[in-house]
Amino acid sequence: TSSEIISPIYNKGGYLNAFTSKNSTCFIGQMSSEFTHVIFNILSDMLLNSVFKEDVFNLEKSVIIEEINQGLDEPSKYLFNQIYKLMYEDHRLENDIGGTPEDILNITRKDVIKYFKKYYCSSNIIISIVTNLDKEQVLKKIVESDFNNFKKKQKLPIQISQVSEQTEPRYSLNYKKLEQTHILIGIKTCNMFSDDRFGLDVITSILGGNMNSRLFIDLREKNGLSYQIEVMNNYYEDTGALFIYTSFDKDSIIYKNEFSDNSIDNLINNLFGNNTNTNIKNEDNLGVLPIILDNLVKLKTEFINELDLSNYIGYITGNTDIRAAD
Repeated sequence: TSSEIISPIYNKGGYLNAFTSKNSTCFIGQMSSEFTHVIFNILSDMLLNSVFKEDVFNLEKSVIIEEINQGLDEPSKYLFNQIYKLMYEDHRLENDIGGTPEDILNITRKDVIKYFKKYYCSSNIIISIVTNLDKEQVLKKIVESDFNNFKKKQKLPIQISQVSEQTEPRYSLNYKKLEQTHILIGIKTCNMFSDDRFGLDVITSILGGNMNSRLFIDLREKNGLSYQIEVMNNYYEDTGALFIYTSFDKDSIIYKNEFSDNSIDNLINNLFGNNTNTNIKNEDNLGVLPIILDNLVKLKTEFINELDLSNYIGYITGNTDIRAAD
């Protein structure tokens, strides 16, 4: 039972969780080093020997549907689902990770077992371990666990799909009764194998990586328009994307506290007419979207000075070291 899986870990102060991304599923276990064998035994047993009892399987469907519904109520999650549909039309990335309630209700135990047998094999699994135990001790514990019983299969091919070309801005406007307007901007970038991703990490740091980044200073410190600004990169086998997310007062989309035209067509024309933002006037009173677009234009047209570049790289290096030590 789920209690029998969880109790040996949590009773020793451990941690167990899992998540699914667009292209992988991850199971996480954390315990004191003296109980490493417990983590290995439980995770390997859970992954290899689960029986997917029909009643438990159907009960879990309800839990997943509630998780999907919860995501619909959270603006940031809702926006990410919407933007992937816009950016990746007719591509596998356009699909929501959790699917729809209808998808979940229609899936059968037989479907899950078929998927499990195809993908949960030794050639498709990576075990990543951080511990103060030496390598021989760790390998011994793996061999003694059910991880050693994973079926061997030929390596599954990486699925590469063609990303459709885009010639004009795509947008989606959705109404929710909220205190703020939430916006997510997505830009297609390189795949996970490209060396360009290192340069993109620097761009992310410049735009919104920390409290010294350009969007943080322009949106929050100089204009008081937004509290939270996030810039992130996501990479996949065949493509990638840079995302800019923030939330703000609904009257500050174009100008600060002056948005009176609620026509989405007029808004998009003002921002993207002739593929520039030259239709925006009164530059001393700009709102959130023109400030973001102006920063993107500056990145394309103005060199970054050596000192700033050194500082941004220093932030990335230090932050990487901190995360590695955590």
